[in-house]
Amino acid sequence: MKSLSIFFSILFLAVNVLSGCTVALVGGSAVGGYMIGEDDRKVSRIVDDAVITAEVKALFLADSQIESFKISVDTHQGIVTLAGNVPSKRMINRAIELTRTVEGIEEINSLLLVDDE
Repeated sequence: MKSLSIFFSILFLAVNVLSGCTVALVGGSAVGGYMIGEDDRKVSRIVDDAVITAEVKALFLADSQIESFKISVDTHQGIVTLAGNVPSKRMINRAIELTRTVEGIEEINSLLLVDDE
């Protein structure tokens, strides 16, 4: 099931990015998305970053310990930024742990906060 979710996420992203649109929003999250027409990265890097973001989000959706809609995921040049307010430190640790399993990540920046902090 997890592989199917990742496959469809990647397929959706690839179709949208490669469809010939001059401007496509990639990774539109609370932290910020990137528009291909205004990005200094090569298209291949943008696609790689989008795939990383999709894989991380798919892992969060498939994990019962994560409230995935409370966590924003953004990737730029292989650096993943997690942002949002979550109910516990345990969820922050779990999100970082899952993120580390994705190939191609250079660094993880956690801006996650516990709701009470």
